[in-house]
Amino acid sequence: MGPGSSRAFYVHSGARHDEGIVYNNQRGAVTHIDRHIKIMPGMAHLDVTPFGGEGRGWGAWRNGREFVGRVGYSCRWLLWNPEVHHKFPRPFRDMVMAMFMAHNRPESSISNIPYDTIFHILV
Repeated sequence: MGPGSSRAFYVHSGARHDEGIVYNNQRGAVTHIDRHIKIMPGMAHLDVTPFGGEGRGWGAWRNGREFVGRVGYSCRWLLWNPEVHHKFPRPFRDMVMAMFMAHNRPESSISNIPYDTIFHILV
């Protein structure tokens, strides 16, 4: 997933009368948020058949629910180099170009910095 993208997840248990997947009533606009991820409330599905239409008296789908449990994830950091330059946000790419242009101008205060050090600063 890239920055700013979103995905929907479907969690299912095929066990009859399963109590292992638990949902709460929605308490807010956001279920969880941290530095890397935001989890939004969704729907509970209460049918033993994936995406089925049978439910427990009130229908298979219940809106305004929050997943209860743990969601594990990890971030894979992208290390800047010329080959992946295009994957970075426009302001960062502009800053990289400005640094290299300034480095190539003799009157620039960073022109005396070794070229390898400029790469180190960016990484």
